[in-house]
Amino acid sequence: MGQAGSCVVAYLRGEKEALVQESLGFLHGMELLWAQHGIAPQQVWEELNERILLSEKLLARGIRARKGGPYRSTKLP
Repeated sequence: MGQAGSCVVAYLRGEKEALVQESLGFLHGMELLWAQHGIAPQQVWEELNERILLSEKLLARGIRARKGGPYRSTKLP
């Protein structure tokens, strides 16, 4: 089973520490994949941060973006 699958299993079992450890392995694997494609980890974290900020701005305006809803964005996490 891959790291992503192990994360799901740890989550379903409620094993918090195992989920943390498996998540580290998953993220490390993702960093290797990003590197193979010339993507710096900072690029991914910046994109994630932009999506979180957009979500917070929408929520501050009372807008709950949701799948299939009137306010949708590919920028939401």
